[in-house]
Amino acid sequence: MKNIEHQKSSTDSSKNNSYKREKKTPSNISEEDFEMIATTFYGLEDTLSNELLKLGAKNIDQVNRAVSFYGDKGFLYKSNL
Repeated sequence: MKNIEHQKSSTDSSKNNSYKREKKTPSNISEEDFEMIATTFYGLEDTLSNELLKLGAKNIDQVNRAVSFYGDKGFLYKSNL
């Protein structure tokens, strides 16, 4: 699913035990790209992944009844047509 890494906060770790969530971004993603999630019916995740790949989605990841992927604002518009 999502790649989330927990790191200790840099503020006085002896008094504050809070954790900061930092999201790992894949190396082939540019600054304009962001993560999107497209939902679908159970069993159609492969079909949706293939359609998004043909449109140019990056780092496609199938989850239960959804597919997460990366793209820029232009891809957001393209994927909604």
